[in-house]
Amino acid sequence: MSSSRIAAEGYDRTYRDRELVGRILSYFREDRRAMLTVAASFVFGALINVALPVVLSRTIDGVATAGFTAASVALAVGAILLLSVADWALSVVDRILGVRAVG
Repeated sequence: MSSSRIAAEGYDRTYRDRELVGRILSYFREDRRAMLTVAASFVFGALINVALPVVLSRTIDGVATAGFTAASVALAVGAILLLSVADWALSVVDRILGVRAVG
């Protein structure tokens, strides 16, 4: 199997990264608020996805070493539940606003 490359055409253009980013931002200018909300929800979702395993592992460690009381376990389970629901809600926001902005 031979490898082939697409030859450059006379009408091909080259753009600097700054120009391309500027063009992309101009396409989304009308939906700036929605796109900023989506970006913020991505960041918060990433933080939640980092926090969930940490809270879960610390809860398991606390229970395994008998360092947690029943109230501590209940609090940890509540935190895990809250983080999971927040992660789900942020993903719904991402989908809804992302589809509106792009569609």
